[in-house]
Amino acid sequence: MFRPSERLETPADVPPPDFRRILDQMPEAVCLCQDGVVLYANGQAARLLGLPAPAALVGRRLPDLVARPSEAAMAALIDAALSDPGMTVEERITTAGGRPVCLEVQARPLRLDVGPAFCLVLRDVSDRRAYEEQLKRQAFLDPLTGLANRTLFMVRLEHAIQRADRHRRGLAVMFIDLDDFKRINDTLGHDSGDVVLVEAARRLRAALRQEDTLARRGGDEFTALLEGVADAGDAAGVADRIRRRLREPIAVGRQQVSVTCSIGIALRRPGGPGAAALLRQADIAMYRAKRGGKARWAVFWPAGGADARQRQ
Repeated sequence: MFRPSERLETPADVPPPDFRRILDQMPEAVCLCQDGVVLYANGQAARLLGLPAPAALVGRRLPDLVARPSEAAMAALIDAALSDPGMTVEERITTAGGRPVCLEVQARPLRLDVGPAFCLVLRDVSDRRAYEEQLKRQAFLDPLTGLANRTLFMVRLEHAIQRADRHRRGLAVMFIDLDDFKRINDTLGHDSGDVVLVEAARRLRAALRQEDTLARRGGDEFTALLEGVADAGDAAGVADRIRRRLREPIAVGRQQVSVTCSIGIALRRPGGPGAAALLRQADIAMYRAKRGGKARWAVFWPAGGADARQRQ
């Protein structure tokens, strides 16, 4: 809520009448400030900040006119704008009325009869930022499950490889394929198949650590990135946990659907293969698990090429 604060004396004739009429009609929020104190604000500024009228801003400092938790953020935003006139800066703040806003500020120096001052233009860019976030989600997240998509997975894998080499640590990649998923789509329909995919994704996510990355590559294929994995035993333990979680029937309408998966595991030591090669190794191991009878995992062993050890 708005909190009354000390109001400093300001000249009554700032800005000049002709200039004031122009500013009053501007569609953007405008404040004229001197030494951090608001000399003038138009109606748009009052509305943007959730204040009853422009007079509520005059004689006060902008950081005092937002919700208390946002005071420091607002002060930093104004300082950043004033230190680089002409550039736009933005920050998320909560207005005096309690409304969260992504606020963009641009400062321009000007000279008034009372001395040097700044014209601050304030814009609510919340809708634009929300749209950009939506585009980002569409670019990097799977729309059905909310998991990372293949693009984001590869970015994270590349970064993980760099970290692993820098700190001399191992990592593992898993290629996870739901067994006989086409049968579910063919017998129950694609909507039911989507229900199974969403629940399978939830269970896969629950079987991993918070810091692990799980992605849906498309269809019934998933990949997982496990950082800090010391050996095949660590990765195999995760694979067994995944298989146990997926083993429980999934409710689809009035039916119970049983799902199993085949998992390929590729291990990487410092200085090992790149992201694309590592993923191919996991894919090879997954198909080896499929050929071995499904519902199992297999580890790719570089010395054996396409050879893989399996476990049901």
